[in-house]
Amino acid sequence: MQQVPLFKPWVPTWLAVLTIFSILFPSLVIFALYYNSTLAVAEYYSMDAMDVQYSVVVMYATVISYLALDSHLVKCFKVGSYTISGIFINTITCWICAQTHSCEIFMFCRFIQGAVCAYLCNICMNLAFTCFQPQKARVLGYTVFYGSLMTCVPFSAIFANLILNYFGIESVFYGFILFQVPGFILLFLTMNNRYLVRKFPLSQVDWTGFIIYTAIVSIVGYILVYGQQLEWLESTRIQNLIIIVLLITPVYVISSLQKKRPLIQLRLLKNGKYRFALLLLTIFYISKGTVFFTYLYMQDGLGIDPVSMIAIWSFNILGLIVGIYMGSKLLLKGVMPRTIIKLGFAILLIFHTMMFFLFAGTASEYKYYIPLFIQGVGTGSLFVPCIMNMVASVQPKQAGLVAFLGIAARYTGFCLAIALINFFQIKGTNESYMDMATQYTLSNEIVANTKDEAVERYVGMGFTQAEAQIRADKELTTAIKKESSLRAYMKYYSFIIAMLFLLILYMMLEQLPKREQIRQRANLREIYNIMVKGGRLVERGGRFVGRGGKKLTRITIGKIAARN
Repeated sequence: MQQVPLFKPWVPTWLAVLTIFSILFPSLVIFALYYNSTLAVAEYYSMDAMDVQYSVVVMYATVISYLALDSHLVKCFKVGSYTISGIFINTITCWICAQTHSCEIFMFCRFIQGAVCAYLCNICMNLAFTCFQPQKARVLGYTVFYGSLMTCVPFSAIFANLILNYFGIESVFYGFILFQVPGFILLFLTMNNRYLVRKFPLSQVDWTGFIIYTAIVSIVGYILVYGQQLEWLESTRIQNLIIIVLLITPVYVISSLQKKRPLIQLRLLKNGKYRFALLLLTIFYISKGTVFFTYLYMQDGLGIDPVSMIAIWSFNILGLIVGIYMGSKLLLKGVMPRTIIKLGFAILLIFHTMMFFLFAGTASEYKYYIPLFIQGVGTGSLFVPCIMNMVASVQPKQAGLVAFLGIAARYTGFCLAIALINFFQIKGTNESYMDMATQYTLSNEIVANTKDEAVERYVGMGFTQAEAQIRADKELTTAIKKESSLRAYMKYYSFIIAMLFLLILYMMLEQLPKREQIRQRANLREIYNIMVKGGRLVERGGRFVGRGGKKLTRITIGKIAARN
């Protein structure tokens, strides 16, 4: 298929990449809104912190379902007009989010923003592939796209923190609107308003599959986000949702396998290498999600103010840039994706091990610069190799279809990470608190002395004995809760450490039989060559036969070689 020139002839590569970045980044920043603004958003819309988490899941679920649908829709419209419509819709939804205090309207806007994010991502990824030489287009295109995706999270946190330090949450949405202006201007100046590929009739789009698939991923996300809070199967709501998923999933699978142009090619799952590549992507997202616990610990546990967090996020962004560059450079030099993946997971293992020993009741933020930099390097070096490993696991003609199940794997890892965070944050913290409350009774001499010192301190500050007693109890309870949260964080990190260690060990051991097979094949080829020189074998059309033209098996050749 001949590539359509989407950028004007005078546009250099750097300006094309800047245009793509300017169009894509604002939509991704909206996606990452929750990362450091959970409490502000929850307060503004009068909802729970988990509702804010689910608003992100709703947007993500729409992204993964609409992305597959948009692979067909993008063929029906001109790129310039389609992109402008996305920027316009994002502007409207951000303005509505700033004006309303309704949780329902906010959730609906997140759904729409997810669809817009999906088709802007699809367009920008296709645009990125046109900016580079064909032999480097896939690696560099993924680097631009996924580099934007990874850096948007800490950047969004920095932006939201700066705005919320002086203004309200509505100003954050107005800032998102302004972010889209540079991309809108560059779009007009640099791009041709043409079709990406040959026009595609809307009647052939799998609308039914899109609706069912969106329902499935949204319900699964709801179960994983609210499951721990509702105590899983003890909740009738969770039970009913699981039944619904179990009923409609087979319907979707059967209908997809029967359609000529399904929303997602489920037949790819028959490939064992592709399934393992999806598993690696899922584990990557689970291990990447632990950084949320790190930020939570720094803000709640250590009391680091939002402005001081900017330096920590900056080190993380720097690490991401280094990791992205390192991963793409190694791929372009011909290093196998699996090798880079093992290296990336090893770096993440180092980060989690360092953080496990750095958890403490009091610490300076300077101690966390290097660990967060290392986390950025590990995360950045993994993303593109994981995608390339997934692409390499299928036939070249199927390479364009792998992304849709790949983003579903990332969504699964993202939701599982939230589920694990909620599990350790709710159940783990409560269990640790009950254990510590049982141990730290007044019969404990250290606790009793600590409480007496607190009472004396408050009495010296002018409080009555009764008031000092109440404040001392509250201080002791707060200290126990803080310590129980630290224990929960450490349990979570120890779980991730064990998971990463086992994964790296499995990947290393998995290579041993393959290396032995390669060595045996090399030895067999050497035997073939010796026997050909001795006149006992003749090579015809890439196969070895005996002198009489009879085809010989490897066993027969081995026996002949053993006699000689």
